[in-house]
This record gives sequence, C-alpha cells and structure tokens, in this order.
Amino acid sequence: MFLDEKYLKENPEKVEEIEKSTLRMVVQAIYDYRSKAREIFEKEIDLVSDIGEDITREALDRLGMHRIDQRLFGKIDYKCACYLFHPDYAVR
Repeated sequence: MFLDEKYLKENPEKVEEIEKSTLRMVVQAIYDYRSKAREIFEKEIDLVSDIGEDITREALDRLGMHRIDQRLFGKIDYKCACYLFHPDYAVR
C-alpha cells in the first residue's frame, strides 16, 4: 500500500518515521562505501560538495535503490526519486 500525499499531510509523525528510516539507509550506504569514498576524496580536485554528491549517488546506487525515473527539483545532494518500502507501507 502506497501512502498518498494527503495522508502524509495529516500524519506528520509518519513523515518523521520516513525521514528517520531514509537517513538510516543513507548512513548505511555511506558507511559501506567509506573506503572507496576516502580514495575518491584524496584523488579528486573538484569542490567538496560536488565530490560528496557523487559519492552519495554511487553509494546509494550500490545499495540497489528502487528507482523512479524522475529527477527531483531542489537543493539536495541526491536528486533521484526512489521508492521506500516499509513492512506496513511504501512511499514514492
């Protein structure tokens, strides 16, 4: 069952649960990718923010995210939309 926008607006505690779960997933992806990330930071000469965005994308790609073919608008490091699956629901 996918949660819709209306339900999420009426249940801010669910949004917080999703945010916490998503952050845990990103942290795990970066943790698993940390050795390679260190090598990349040592060798690259790009801006740190650009390198960080690339590392985040590569780490999450290796995690095997369920992707939605849509690029999100906004100032965030990882702009690719994905599905988030929980035992009781899913979120687009």
